[in-house]
Amino acid sequence: MTYEILKKEEWHLYFEHIDKNYKNTREYDDLLLDKIISGLENDNRAIVFVEKNDKGEIVTSIMTKKRVVYNEYIIVNYRTTGNNFFNKKKFMGLFNFVFQHYENIKYYRWLAVRPINLLPPKFFKGVKESVPFNRYLTAIEYAPAIEEHTSSFYETELFSGIPETLDKKNFFVISGFCKQEFRTQMHVLGHHTVSWN
Repeated sequence: MTYEILKKEEWHLYFEHIDKNYKNTREYDDLLLDKIISGLENDNRAIVFVEKNDKGEIVTSIMTKKRVVYNEYIIVNYRTTGNNFFNKKKFMGLFNFVFQHYENIKYYRWLAVRPINLLPPKFFKGVKESVPFNRYLTAIEYAPAIEEHTSSFYETELFSGIPETLDKKNFFVISGFCKQEFRTQMHVLGHHTVSWN
């Protein structure tokens, strides 16, 4: 198994990976692939991280988008092949690759929007104490509470991946900030942090 950042000319492999594994999404959407293709082709901030098997096939992927003004990024999509959706070892390994890449280019904060009931609590047991999440302070906030008092970034960027058929009240926002940079860049954490793990 190898970790890679896909070059733009290889994005068709990512599209095939998504199309084969649509069951990993919150609900099947006939237009899902079209939305992802359009979003990637028209956005030079997107970076696709993948884990490939010995045959060169993508088995796990994470798509991210860099923000322009701040040194932070959005984790847009995590996807894996097969029925074992969240294999913790694969999950941690690929996230470590993603975090290291962004830390190397001085992007120290990440954001993600996730359904409240996406994973059982037992999945997260030990996660925050393990590599790579042990390098980050994380905060969780209820998505509608953030939307009420924030800029258009949250609506146009962060919440744009939530299907229109779903309600934001079923989602929360997770943010992580690299501990080694916490003291020097504390001001960019924002004012929407409600609980530290």
